[in-house]
Amino acid sequence: MEIKEVLAMIELLRKERKVSNDAANAATVALQLQGDEAMLVNRLINRGSDPASLQFAITGTVSEPVGRAHTQGPGSLREEEREDWLVLAAVSFPDDQKDAPPSAKVKQFINAVAWLRTAPNDERRERAAAEYEKIVSLPFERGVAGGVEMRIYNSDLGFVAAYWSGEEHAAVRQGTNVFIGSSGRSLEELGAKVDKTVTPQFGIIFGK
Repeated sequence: MEIKEVLAMIELLRKERKVSNDAANAATVALQLQGDEAMLVNRLINRGSDPASLQFAITGTVSEPVGRAHTQGPGSLREEEREDWLVLAAVSFPDDQKDAPPSAKVKQFINAVAWLRTAPNDERRERAAAEYEKIVSLPFERGVAGGVEMRIYNSDLGFVAAYWSGEEHAAVRQGTNVFIGSSGRSLEELGAKVDKTVTPQFGIIFGK
């Protein structure tokens, strides 16, 4: 289905008063956005702020390291690239509040941008250090995933927690599925068996 057809359906629903004018207008605008502008709107009203959206809101662009962390995960960051991302992550919207209404996400976004614009360097370094410790201290259990022993986390940040702690590979459990990632060798080289290979270093074991 083409975007213009979706837009026509939204307009029909608006005329039939099945969606409000504001909801129809928001959906229409969002569907026509591209790239970082679409990412920003998604984060503002849906998922809450993250490092990439905060950086884009402040500078009008996303740096290569922050963009890489956004698409490949922060485990891809080299040591010298981490502090900028950690500062942004420290004031990003909490993952455990993802069901909050858009008004709460917008308010937090505004407050985060205000802090990032004015915070002195020593305070930024302190927040980055605290965020680093929070990540590498995430709880895990050692177990077997895909036939290989590794750390198993219950947080999306489990991979970066493992990699930054010196582990080459780890797993993250989400619902009934288990995701396996490696910062070095491929899953095949590790001997890890998955149901779906997304990239040579990342795959999924589906729950039964």
